[in-house]
Amino acid sequence: PWRVEITLRRRGDLCLPLPWRVTYEDGSTEEFVWSREAQLEQPWWRYRAESSRKIRSVVLDPERAYYFDEDMSDNQWYDEGDEQAPLRWAERVLNQYGHLLHWYAGIGG
Repeated sequence: PWRVEITLRRRGDLCLPLPWRVTYEDGSTEEFVWSREAQLEQPWWRYRAESSRKIRSVVLDPERAYYFDEDMSDNQWYDEGDEQAPLRWAERVLNQYGHLLHWYAGIGG
């Protein structure tokens, strides 16, 4: 059996019912909700269980109904590595650098 321990942590003051989904290796899913009342009691919540299935992913707000924060990258966890993530990061950095150069050229630099 797999020992599962998932810790959710709220940063800030916003308290909304937070749906989250666990996807297992066999493709099955489980849906949970971290209630507003539980968030007001303490800013973190730990889920522990034993399972015969391995977890493939955990996603907060899987339907993207709320925008809890600007950085959505820490609202999900995947067991396998994402080969595209470094490319997306590099694209963002180069895009910001392009904006900087455009601004610099606009002020006559």
